[in-house]
Amino acid sequence: MPKIINQAIALVLKALAIVLQEVLQPHLSPRCFHLAGTGGLKGAVREVDAHLQEFEFVFRTDVKGYYASIDHDILFSQVAEFVSDPVVKDLVRQYLQRFVSDGDVYVDIERWISLGCPLSPLMGALYLKPLDDKMAAMGCFYVRYMDDWLVLAPTRWALRRAIKATNQVMADLKVEKHPDKTFIRRVAKGFGFLGYLFSPRGLAVAVVTVERFFERVRRLYEQNATASRIEEYARRWLIWVRSGVERVELHLVGDGAISPFPCDPVDSCFYFEYSTVYFLLSLSIHSPHELSIAHQLFNPLPL
Repeated sequence: MPKIINQAIALVLKALAIVLQEVLQPHLSPRCFHLAGTGGLKGAVREVDAHLQEFEFVFRTDVKGYYASIDHDILFSQVAEFVSDPVVKDLVRQYLQRFVSDGDVYVDIERWISLGCPLSPLMGALYLKPLDDKMAAMGCFYVRYMDDWLVLAPTRWALRRAIKATNQVMADLKVEKHPDKTFIRRVAKGFGFLGYLFSPRGLAVAVVTVERFFERVRRLYEQNATASRIEEYARRWLIWVRSGVERVELHLVGDGAISPFPCDPVDSCFYFEYSTVYFLLSLSIHSPHELSIAHQLFNPLPL
């Protein structure tokens, strides 16, 4: 019986998401790229890359524990601003209302929305709508992907205004910036956003993205994955990082340092050895030093 009930709840939430999508989409910012029809992650990357040369400074941040920080009363009032149907509003209230129990004690949860719910991405977009509206009113270059966003500004003064406005909106919404994912710097120094590295030299895959790829390959190897499976994963990863953007180069990392490639590197190929397994990755190896770094990343693996 619980399984049937859970399936029914999931179906209702999916239907509710479809209904609310139609109602809310016209009111949501086109600068919120995680919503369907706005270009997705690659659309956000293309947008930033296309306008990078126009600005001097960048401010990037996201919300610390975003879904866990969403206040139910604030979110419900946002929904009610655009939804008048009492049945739909009641369903939204039920979606938000939860409790936890410790024996005979029941505690209402007043913050937090579910990670795996089909309605949550839409609610996540709506909750930061005040920020979208504020950035638009100020004429800022602004890109948001769920709770991860950046502002490009031509001057320090414009950047300070954007940061001040951001802080005010976040205080009103009762959320906080993530201290480890917030930075202010000159565009010329380069910066990471959504898994890519942006700089005047060109667009590249961020080091953390490459490191995650390496870690995934190592896990496949430890799980005794076949050569064809490892090769297929590598090829799909390369297709993904390069798809949807005009040109992107890869970075290698070794000894804790970043080794960026120039805009027009010498294209080569490099074989990674796994026991008797070889698979080809189309990396842009520019120098013997970078090749040695690539070797170091995989040689420690046991054969």
